[in-house]
Formats: sequence, structure tokens, C-alpha cells
Amino acid sequence: MYLPLLLVLAQGIVSDNAPHKVQPFLTPSGNNDGAPARDAILYKPSGLAEDSGGNVYISEEKSNRIRRVLPDGTIETYAQLQAPTALLVTPDQDLLYFDNKECVIRKIRQDKSVEAIAGAGTCAAISTGGFGASSGKDGPALTTSLGNLGAMIYDNDGRLVFTETSLHIIRRLNSDGTLETLSGQRTPGDAGDNEKAVDATLSSPTGLTIDADGYLYIADTGNCRVRRIDPTNYIETYIGTSSCASSSSTLTGSRSISIEQPGALWFDRAARALYITQPRAYRVLRYNLEVNRVQPVFGSGKLGTTIVPEPLDCPINETGSMILSSTRGLLVAARSSFQVLSFNNATADRFAGQWPQNVAAGTQILDPRGIAITTDGATLVLDAGTNRLLRIEADQTITTLAGTTWPAGFSKGDNGLALEATLDQPLRLAIRPNGDIIIAEPTRLRLLTVDGILKTIRTGVSSPSGLAFDSQGRLVYSEAGNHRIMRLDIDTNIATRIAGTGVEGFSGDGGAATSAKLASPGEVAFDSQGTLLIADRGNRRVRRLSTDSKIKTIAGNGLPFSYADITGELATRTGLGLITGLAIDTTGNVYISEEQRITRIAADGRLQIVTGYQFQADDGTIYWLNEPLNDADAVLYRPDATILYTVRGTPAIRQLLP
Repeated sequence: MYLPLLLVLAQGIVSDNAPHKVQPFLTPSGNNDGAPARDAILYKPSGLAEDSGGNVYISEEKSNRIRRVLPDGTIETYAQLQAPTALLVTPDQDLLYFDNKECVIRKIRQDKSVEAIAGAGTCAAISTGGFGASSGKDGPALTTSLGNLGAMIYDNDGRLVFTETSLHIIRRLNSDGTLETLSGQRTPGDAGDNEKAVDATLSSPTGLTIDADGYLYIADTGNCRVRRIDPTNYIETYIGTSSCASSSSTLTGSRSISIEQPGALWFDRAARALYITQPRAYRVLRYNLEVNRVQPVFGSGKLGTTIVPEPLDCPINETGSMILSSTRGLLVAARSSFQVLSFNNATADRFAGQWPQNVAAGTQILDPRGIAITTDGATLVLDAGTNRLLRIEADQTITTLAGTTWPAGFSKGDNGLALEATLDQPLRLAIRPNGDIIIAEPTRLRLLTVDGILKTIRTGVSSPSGLAFDSQGRLVYSEAGNHRIMRLDIDTNIATRIAGTGVEGFSGDGGAATSAKLASPGEVAFDSQGTLLIADRGNRRVRRLSTDSKIKTIAGNGLPFSYADITGELATRTGLGLITGLAIDTTGNVYISEEQRITRIAADGRLQIVTGYQFQADDGTIYWLNEPLNDADAVLYRPDATILYTVRGTPAIRQLLP
């Protein structure tokens, strides 16, 4: 089946016959297409590939696109596609990419048509095993579900081979269109050395490469090893030991030394050397087969953002893919510093991308998430891409309130100035009655005082995904990882469970909320009567916690996203998608975002689509209301009756006018 290049984001027909009109509220200044690649904004580059003409392709999963760097160093958007990760140029100079959302390997032909070549369109879990529809563990490529891919290569016979990290296996696409498992048992393990590879176990394999003699090298990431399959299909541990390297290791020695978790691999056939990225050690290793020596050749072993010419002093943050370019040397994607770095002629340099926090605040927002409005009318937004909290005035002036240019993930700045602190994947925020701001990070809650001081107020929380203050000034937050809703008295630091048992599931409608089961709850919001609404995401429902502590479902029936036009349908009889945003207006109407659409739940329980996905016709045409929408996230109702919503895939902040 052939599909248009703008497969996900622009397919279909757009209607403007909608109750609300859409306008931009804040759109980033651009990604610098047409400029030198060094000046571009790359959002967590992951996949890399190079064609015979010297064009380098870079995938950006988070921004749903593939970029191309031309031989003269200019960058452009090559394709706007859903969640691309691993890349590979085919012998015919077409481009393969892995769609990480639907778990499909697709081919972009030179005429810009797109063809699926493997994957059924649903991601396989270990329990489902990626079994084919025909028989056994493998089957026809287009009816077999895949796991999440780490890397793709062609073997010396021209067959596609790839690692499926989430399934702990390696598979090959044979010439008859079927998939065959080469190694791994769909469960993590380290057994099978010196036996047939198909009987061995692997642990989260990622990188993959092959030498001229047909030896296949595998980054057995979870086992901190590089494994090798010989041409007779026997497997061995090639580099590494039974334990991971210690933090004090120099990562230098023979191939029997311990190494850190390997990521990407590349075999330099001319030099007979194997390159190995070490994402957790912030280095690239080189193994010289002729002298049996492993040693670091690129990376300082420390996080940082300042690129220096000396390779072993140059920081590499969270290495992704790696290729050896015919003209540009070794190229390494440094995901968390938003760059692709080069190692050429013993010199380190920046090949593409720049640290986005070095760009003026507001000119670049990479991943807008939580949003709120202050008492003086300013809009606050969390950018999880640049790890900043931004304030947007009515005249669109933007200032940074928290977050620095240093890589995220550190506690630097706690109990100090927020502008000298680091944020770590901030997801949601709420404003306390006294003006303090609460910020939810994956494992903790932080408080930004009105004086600009940032401190941690609670640790050990599990994916807090929704925040709201009740009428008494207590913080209510969801814990998606613990499947419950908590209430926190910030002054005493006492937290109380008010909904959910802590066990994932669905139960309890009509009864006590603390006895009901939830599944990965997300956004929470209070209405004017003090009733709490909960986005029960895993159950695809909106549930209401009344003031008498009883819970019930007000929207969703547990079925998946409805592809029909749901306007006018009863909310409790309709399938909903993943509910990413939730807001309530002054009259009690509830607004929810389901990534591809925003829907209103009226007081009578009826639904009305206000923007985004409307329905799919029998011929496959998708109809959109107002706009094609992808990755809509937080929703905010403002006093002027406009509705703001963040869009991660674009990225942008948009508004619905009444």
C-alpha cells in the first residue's frame, strides 16, 4: 500500500464549519530550514543515515519529521511523518524509517511515496510476542506486529536485519516477505554463548552492524556487552563481561574488559575497527580488531553543552544513532543536547543543531506541556523540550521563570534561584492561591516561590500527571505510576489518598473513591461546586469525584478512540482516545483533548467535537474540523472564554475562540 508523504499530519479534508474558530496563540519562530545545519533546531535527534550523494538524514521523533543535510551543509525538512526513529538508506537509495508510534518500518521512495514493508500497525508487547498472523513466532511481514526498533542494517546478501529492543530479539526480512527471528527469546537474558544464536537470550538489544566477512555485531544493551553472530549462526560475547563497567572505569583494555551499556554500533571495514557508543558513560569507544584494544576516542565522559575541538574533552549527551560518513567522519546524535556531533581528522565539531536554550526565550518552544494562567492575566507554559518554565504576557513578550542552559536531570538550584536551577522533564503546573507555582516532574513535585526560589516539596512520587488546588488551598495530584489521586497539605507535607487503590484496573463506580480502581490517571480539575474530575487515561474515561467522596464515570465506555463523528452522542456510550488534557468552563462544560481532537462534554452528557479529528469516510478519507491535529496535550479555559491548548507535535500553543 502506498501512502502520501505527509501521511499523518495533513491527510484528509478540513472543514471550518465549527462552533469555535482556531487561531495561533504562540508559534515558535521556526526550525531554521534553509540555513546552515549548525544553526538548526533539532528536537532530540535519534536516527542517522547517509545516501550515496552525501546527503545526511536526521530523524526527530518528537517533532514528527526527518531532516536532510545537503552536501553544502544546508538543512531542510525532507519529510513530515509520524514518530520516525531508526533510519537506513536502501541499496536503491530510498529511505527506510521506523514509525515508533505504530511500530511499522516504512520506505520513502525517491518519488516521495511511502510504503509499509514490515509491521502490522500495532506495537507488540512481550506477552503478545509479535507473533505473525499465520503461524509460529514469525510470519508475513505486514501482518506481524513489531516491537520498538533499535537499529536496521542490510546483511551482505541484501536482506534487512533489525533489533527489536522491547522484544529482546533480532529479526530478518527474507526475500519471500516473511520475518525470521535470528536471535532472542522474547524475554531478557544473557544465555546461549557459543550456541546457535536463535536459542540465545538478549536483553534490550539496540545497535547493529556487520563486517565484510558476514559477522553480525549486536549491542546487547541490557547485558553491557557486544555480542557477535558468526556466518554459521553461532553467537558469542565479543566485547564485555558478566558485569557493567564501574563509574571509575577508563574503558580501556582488551575486548574482555567490562563496558557500559552499548548503544549504537558501526563497523569501519577499511580500518577493521568497531565503534561503540556508551550513552550512560557519555563516550564513544573504538575497538581495533588488529591489536585487540578498546579505548575511548570521542567524548569527555561528562555532560555539557560547550563543544571543544579536542575529542576527549568534548561532551556528548545521551548518544543516539551513529554513522561513519564518507566525507564528514564519524557522526553521533547527541539527543539531550539537540545536536549531531562530528569526529573527523582527530577533531570534534558540531555538525548540525544547537543547544535551544541558547536561543532567546520564546523564539523556540520544543515540547509545550502544562499551561496555566496567572491572576494578572499572563500565561505560563512548561516546555519539556528545553526544560524551562516560560511566562507569556498579553503582548506576547516571553520571559523565562525557571530552567537553565545546563542539561536536565540534576538537582542543581534546589533552594536557590529558579533561573539557576535545572528542571527535569516538567509536565504539569498549578498556581497556588498565594502565587507560588507547583511543577510536576517524573518523580517529584517542586515549588517556585513568588520570590523566584525553587525547591523540592515532595519526592518519591510516580509520574504525577495532573495538578489542581482545592478550595482550601490543598494540592491534589494524580500519580499515574501508582494509579491513584493524592491530596497534599503543603504546609505540613502530609499526603492523603483520595481516589484509587494503588492497583491498576477499573472498578468502583457509584462507591467510595478510595475503593475504586484507576489506571494511569492524568489531568485533574475542579468545577465551581468543588467536584473533582479525573482523566482516567488507562480506562479511557473521565470520572467524577463528588464532594461526598463517591466516584462515577461521566464520559467514555472503555472502548478505544471512536473514528466516527461523535458529536451528539452520549459521552458514557462513546469510545475515547488517550485523554491528555482536561478543563472546565464557568458553566460546567468539560473540555478534553484526545491527541487528535478536542471535545466538549456538555451538562446534558452529550459530546461535541470543537477541533481536530471529525470522522473517517468509507474510502479512508479523514475529515478534520478546523485543522489537522496531532499530539494535542494540555487544555486551559480562560476567563475571556477562549480555550488554549498545547500541541506537542507541531509544536505550538493554539486558541479556540468562542
